[in-house]
Amino acid sequence: ARWTLHVDAVLDAEGRRHPARGRLRVQATEDPGGRPGDRVRLIGWYEPPEPPAWPGGFDGRTWARIRGDAGTLRVPAGAIESGGDAAGGPLWTIRRLRALVRDRSRAAIDRVLPAWGHPDLRAERTALVRALLMGVREPALREVAEDFRRSGLAHVLAISGMHVGIVLGACLAALTRGWGWRRLHGLWLLAVVGGFLLLVDLRPPVLRAAIVSAGAAAGILARGRRPAIAWLAVAAITIVLARPAWILDPGFQLSFGVVLALMLAATRTRERLFGRRPDRLDRWRAVWWHRTADAAAAGVVAWIASLPVGLHLFGMNATWAVPLGLLAVPMAAVILVGGYLA
Repeated sequence: ARWTLHVDAVLDAEGRRHPARGRLRVQATEDPGGRPGDRVRLIGWYEPPEPPAWPGGFDGRTWARIRGDAGTLRVPAGAIESGGDAAGGPLWTIRRLRALVRDRSRAAIDRVLPAWGHPDLRAERTALVRALLMGVREPALREVAEDFRRSGLAHVLAISGMHVGIVLGACLAALTRGWGWRRLHGLWLLAVVGGFLLLVDLRPPVLRAAIVSAGAAAGILARGRRPAIAWLAVAAITIVLARPAWILDPGFQLSFGVVLALMLAATRTRERLFGRRPDRLDRWRAVWWHRTADAAAAGVVAWIASLPVGLHLFGMNATWAVPLGLLAVPMAAVILVGGYLA
């Protein structure tokens, strides 16, 4: 069993309690039982992040700082016991709520998905849907994730701003179709952003999209407008101040770099490649064509902007990322909207 432990105290050899703060990755030979968010007491072997084995090698300490981990705790059988009621407080309440929401969502995905197919295929399918809806990475997803990475579609599989945009776009379309355009729609969008943050894994792309989306929702509520690039700057400053190590995270670099490139160059690239889009589109064929042209231009800009980081960190140049993205993103949107409704 593996899970994440938020530490609030450690005990020394004499049993004296010392307050502590941090997050550990726990590997145990048995399930802890109880519910996510419960307090437990563990006895095990602590392993700090490993330094590089040779100069220039992989530095586990840097990766641990990026993920917010203080190391790994290996717990043998019989070394887990209930710790009683945990201390309250807003932070603990939010953590417990997130843990409960994510745990029940995993169970709901298992109930909703059909049970046909080979067991390995079912496990792969379940892991894929959990990754799309919650950002959960499981061992069964390893081979599929490698295929997504090689084809240049890793952004579809990882929870990112695209997912937040699809969810908020679907909600806003439903609200405006049912009640027209109203200021109170901003409150609904803020609520959706908050619920989304309870469900998914909190990584830099998600937080960036949440901050920018919250700014847009606040603008709808206050009937004011701020440039999107200003909210992008607010998101970058907020995330770096909250966790400076995330500036080394490839997800942070790709997320902010690609979005900045889209803001600066997507419209010009669209006009250069496909011409200017008309102000009004009456026929469905014209709508389909111009929407596809917008997506293709955005895909080209995103591919060029992500190319240096992709080559440097992963040694990959996904040439087919743009046409494959035109096929994969609509399918992912259907899975996202249908999955969250289910």
